[in-house]
Amino acid sequence: QSELAALYAKAGELDKALETIQKAIRENPGRVDYYLFLSEVQDRSSRPQAAIASLEHVLRLIGARSSGEERGSIDKRAEADQGSADRQAGSWDLADIHSRFARLLQKVENYASALYHAEKALEESPQHIEVRCLAVELAMRQLQYDRAEKLASLPEPSEPVEAKEVVGDKTSM
Repeated sequence: QSELAALYAKAGELDKALETIQKAIRENPGRVDYYLFLSEVQDRSSRPQAAIASLEHVLRLIGARSSGEERGSIDKRAEADQGSADRQAGSWDLADIHSRFARLLQKVENYASALYHAEKALEESPQHIEVRCLAVELAMRQLQYDRAEKLASLPEPSEPVEAKEVVGDKTSM
């Protein structure tokens, strides 16, 4: 089902892609990748609010898996059928998910929430320049210039001592 939906989307038949991926979700409601794809197709179909709702569902699914809580509506059979990448909550690129959120929320002019998700993406991937620029723009749109200035600063590399040691070793040769 999901492969067929992807083919429809690639061919530009977004209505058929939506119908097909929604059918796949009904059969396997615990599949994070299906909801991510659904969000993408909804966005391409000029349905940003629906795309945002799909991403919210993605975060709920990931949160349920990572916390080990009872999954409620998550179909455990579907979860057992998923690839190994979908079995662990940590396997999903949270920076990408929050980045998608930020862009969608910016489209609907919800700048405060968009900034929140841009900052969450930066927590996951501090060196992501595109998201950093988006966060700065969103802070400035809200007249939060101090916040924008902080966001514009790239963090220091996490292990500068090792880098100095390597440089030191090369120069002593």
